[in-house]
Amino acid sequence: MALITNSRGDKVDARDLLSVQELQASEMLRNSAQQQYGYDIDVTTLTAVLKTVAEQKFYTIPFAEYVPVRVGEGTAWASNITAFRSFVEGGAFEKGYINQGNGTRLSTTDAAVDALTIPVKTWAKELSWSLPEVAEASRTGVWDIVTAKEKSRRTNWDLGIQKVVFLGSSDGMLDGALTLPEVTVNSGTLIPADLSAMTTAQLNTFAARVLDAYQANNNYTAYPDFLWVPQSDYNGLATFTGDFPLLSRKEILEKAFRETTGNENFKILPLAYSQATMSGGKLTKNRYVLGRYDEDSIRFEIPVDYTVTVANSIEGFTFRNVGYGQHSGILSLRPQEMFYMDVA
Repeated sequence: MALITNSRGDKVDARDLLSVQELQASEMLRNSAQQQYGYDIDVTTLTAVLKTVAEQKFYTIPFAEYVPVRVGEGTAWASNITAFRSFVEGGAFEKGYINQGNGTRLSTTDAAVDALTIPVKTWAKELSWSLPEVAEASRTGVWDIVTAKEKSRRTNWDLGIQKVVFLGSSDGMLDGALTLPEVTVNSGTLIPADLSAMTTAQLNTFAARVLDAYQANNNYTAYPDFLWVPQSDYNGLATFTGDFPLLSRKEILEKAFRETTGNENFKILPLAYSQATMSGGKLTKNRYVLGRYDEDSIRFEIPVDYTVTVANSIEGFTFRNVGYGQHSGILSLRPQEMFYMDVA
């Protein structure tokens, strides 16, 4: 039997602390565990079995609050998704001026359209379990192997979709919201240091310049309504500057952006994938992103949401089912309304 520490700090045999009846009960429990589970465990009346199982934790975010997500929408089982964009073609406004009575040919306006096509990936993974596995797991009284396997597969889907939304697929076939090749990247001139480490002067300069840089990128047709900040930097935005002790850095920036854009819903959002160390090699520097939460700007398509088939067995001993779904990468319809800023 295992040694335990008494009140004086001495190591003593647990048997010395137990009565004859407790020793008999302990031996019965040890023999029961060995027979039922194949385990040789020292069990004393001081041993307790917890009724919960500690589960692994992962970085998760509600990505539908960062990027518009469309589920279904009649695109199920398509190999590609095509979206159309229209353009105005009319030449200079002054070409519409006419002189009375000269019989000149009138200028015309027109419209053009193009198509943007992105691939769709089909995903499927199988689960299997046997009757002995279920019976052995059920003897613990705290662990359901079928539920645990299903949670594992669903977590695999959820985390995979979340990563693709921001970083794209590892094979490079799908683009993520942080890796769109057609989006302009400002390298260091707008963000010379992390926002949480900027001086008051640097913070003011950033607030004064960044929205104009964004608007110049889209020909002054739109304001942004979100700023994604690397989570390591966002965690420090609750600090104060010496000149504005009553407002945090986050409150100062959000107040400035909301007043300029006229949008009270402008948000500064944390994003761990924006950190180079969390990007799986997709980014070489921490990246800040200005953009619009608008389906006509960017969106993510899930033609078939996560679905599970009914479990079946051929011989009645091993059971199997399949979880499957479909998803695209980020569809960027107005790339000028996204703006990347890498920290110097």
